[in-house]
Amino acid sequence: MADDPKARGRAIYEGARYSASGIEMALSVLVGYGIGWWVDGKWGTDPWGMVIGIAFGFAAGVRSLLQAARRIERASAAEEADRDE
Repeated sequence: MADDPKARGRAIYEGARYSASGIEMALSVLVGYGIGWWVDGKWGTDPWGMVIGIAFGFAAGVRSLLQAARRIERASAAEEADRDE
C-alpha cells in the first residue's frame, strides 16, 4: 500500500470521512444545547429546554454514528467481495 499513491490517498480520505463522525456527534449535542438554551430564554423553562435539546442532539449524533458504521460495514463487505472475485 505504501507504494500505491492511489490506495494511500483513498485510505486518507476514508480516515478523514470516518473521523468526521466524532465532530458530527459533538456538533449535534451543541446545536441541541443551543436550541434548548434559546427555548429556556424565550419561555422561561429553565433547565428543561436545554435537557431536552441535549437529549435530542445526542440522539441525532448517535443516529449519525450508526449510519457511518453501516457505511463502513457495506464498504468493507464490498471490498471483501471484490477481493474474493
